[in-house]
Amino acid sequence: MSSLLASYSSLSPSSSRTDLHSTLQSIIDGLLFSLSSILHFSPLPAAPPSSVDRPDREELLKLLLLDLRTCGPKSRLAAKGTSSSTQTSSVTHYSPDASQALLALKTLGKDPSGSLYLSSAANLSSVLSFSSTFKDDSDAVSEALRTIANTLLLVANARTTFVGGGVAGGMLTAIMLEVS
Repeated sequence: MSSLLASYSSLSPSSSRTDLHSTLQSIIDGLLFSLSSILHFSPLPAAPPSSVDRPDREELLKLLLLDLRTCGPKSRLAAKGTSSSTQTSSVTHYSPDASQALLALKTLGKDPSGSLYLSSAANLSSVLSFSSTFKDDSDAVSEALRTIANTLLLVANARTTFVGGGVAGGMLTAIMLEVS
């Protein structure tokens, strides 16, 4: 089990927001470092290289999707208006957790094995639903839509799945474009 998966798995609904945000940032930074080292430049020279193998990447994606679907008292991600004695303020806003979790999801999905996992109808539907669930957080909406775009770019079959009846993404995309 990778250290990133172990760190995220060890979080609970009662974990502090600081611990959650640090862990999500580690996922984002660690994977960006790995990608930059492959491309032979290093914007994060102090970060140790993180390697997430396919099973761990899929498990992290699974956990993030579950937490994004179930934000609230039973999730690692706080719902708007919740409070906890481990948090520094009495009110935690939902949007910062969601946008950072979606950025971690997008980062994990940039690898072909991550995109392959996200390319199922159920997962594409979930990620697409986040663009309306978190509609008040433009960063979260952008990350959800970018995650879908990356998946469609990396997995050819995902394009058919997205447009097909299982997701109906083509129709929803047309509606979103019409509204904007």
